[in-house]
Amino acid sequence: MRKRSIVLIELIIIIVLLAIITLGITTYISEALNFNATSINQQKAIYAAQAGVMKAIVDYETNGSITAATDAQIADNLYYSIGGAGMFFLADCSNPSILAGRKLKNISMTNLSSTEDVIITHMQVSWAPDGGENLTEIDLGRATVEWSGTAQSGTNIDMIDFTIPAGTTENDVWLDWEVGSDISAMTISAILTFSDASTLEIVLLNAGQGSSNAITITSTGKAVSPYVWRRTLKAGYDVGTSAIISWEESQEHIIP
Repeated sequence: MRKRSIVLIELIIIIVLLAIITLGITTYISEALNFNATSINQQKAIYAAQAGVMKAIVDYETNGSITAATDAQIADNLYYSIGGAGMFFLADCSNPSILAGRKLKNISMTNLSSTEDVIITHMQVSWAPDGGENLTEIDLGRATVEWSGTAQSGTNIDMIDFTIPAGTTENDVWLDWEVGSDISAMTISAILTFSDASTLEIVLLNAGQGSSNAITITSTGKAVSPYVWRRTLKAGYDVGTSAIISWEESQEHIIP
């Protein structure tokens, strides 16, 4: 009787161990399959985002404008979305001029959308080297100063909203620093905020020279299988050289 009890206990232990091993193997296989599916779907989403970037570039090169897209289908359960006011904003900073050592001009702004206005609400202008100069005026055109005052480098300025109608170019752009400033060798950048809360950073002056004539395209790829995976790319495209000049992933997804 004692031997039978011992055998029974050993058998129970073996069954429990086999159950634990089986559960571990099953869990490992399940997690491996889930990881593999996640990896595949995330890769599909990045391919879809790349397709959206290329579609926007082809749009521009073919029509001179860009059309927003929401959940454009590439294949079963695979989509891309492109949009945001910043994507329609083309800043030509390739040949700026400096007057009196402190006035920056000859920068144009184009709205590449054929249907939607672009409205700029804020500008954060930064410069280096920063010698303590103050920005005193922003005039984006049409005879109205959008902001005047005193602002140090990096100040996010809430200015009079400036609208660029669909398909329109604004050439009369001025930024002015206080008397005595010398911006002629500076690197000057601006972060623009638009009415849809999207933002865009542009380089207005690069060590006293022109920078680029570029658009920034935001594209979100989406894979659905059955969960939703999203990957987003922001690509800079220089329309002057027809070249992609920047390419980075973003967590700011376009979510319809």
